[in-house]
Amino acid sequence: MPVDLTENVAAELVRTGASAHQALMTDIQHNGASIHNLARAVAVRKHDELGSIESRAHSGIMATPVASPATQQG
Repeated sequence: MPVDLTENVAAELVRTGASAHQALMTDIQHNGASIHNLARAVAVRKHDELGSIESRAHSGIMATPVASPATQQG
């Protein structure tokens, strides 16, 4: 059943709805940032737990050849 609202009441309903929507979007944004930061922290922790063999591809120091050259120079 339709109800006639005064202009003030209708404006207040729209303003309240917009405020609630904005608050929800802000919460979603903060939660997304928190999840992103948590995922980064887990990835860094996992990388720190890798041994020298697993981390060779990521390390310029460890990525040097292990064996001597196959042919002797001289």
